Amino acid sequence: MSNFFPLSSLFALLLTTRAAFAQSIDKKVDDLLKKMTLDEKIGQLNQYNGDWEATGPVTKDVEDKMAAIRQGKVGSILNITGVAHTKAFQQAAMDSRLKIPLLFGQDVIHGYSITFPIPLAEAASWEKAIRKMRTGLMPPPGEKRPSRTELDAFAGELEGELDAAAKRHIAPGVTSLHRLNRTEYGNVIHDLLDLDIDVTSLLPADDEANGFDNIADVLRVSPSLLEQYLSASRKISNATSSASSIALRRRGGRI
Repeated sequence: MSNFFPLSSLFALLLTTRAAFAQSIDKKVDDLLKKMTLDEKIGQLNQYNGDWEATGPVTKDVEDKMAAIRQGKVGSILNITGVAHTKAFQQAAMDSRLKIPLLFGQDVIHGYSITFPIPLAEAASWEKAIRKMRTGLMPPPGEKRPSRTELDAFAGELEGELDAAAKRHIAPGVTSLHRLNRTEYGNVIHDLLDLDIDVTSLLPADDEANGFDNIADVLRVSPSLLEQYLSASRKISNATSSASSIALRRRGGRI
């Protein structure tokens, strides 16, 4: 019982401190918003791309990005690499009137449909919208909606625009030759020959990219790896032949 009061007091103190800290943050935000001009508030909604193309176009409509940042016209920026480059952009933000720091992000393939407006992402987003309009999910049930004829006409117009854009910008990309990784190899042997093998003892671990070992671009075939796969196939062939002989003897030699 003697320890209850100090612990409860400490817990109450922590809650009070946390509440006070939250109120302090809210007050700072409110004070900052009161100081911001309309242009500065709009500026915080602007996101620029860096000086190299990742999965979207470089921001080219602003002659001097640094000047725009110093004027509070930029809130976040993508694809800035390197410590020195990042510091230079952040210093420009610290030179602005209100010294609001920039938010930095990287535009990567996993964010195609949500991060940066590249043509592929735009098409993917509009394809979803078309499907929802065709199935009656857009506008949401219960909301005011155009007639079925108007919805179909709008969806048809969007489909036409997407098809026309695809024809103007044909970029199928490059498909790499995809070999089986060792897990897939073991699964195929099981499915084809009904034989369970320990692939870890026959084949080396595959290279990984972003935590995945089934990406075609990193599944290369070197001479030494090819030799290991050939060696594994010989061992599997021998094991299969032995298993078949045993099965035939058990059935009296009949296939």
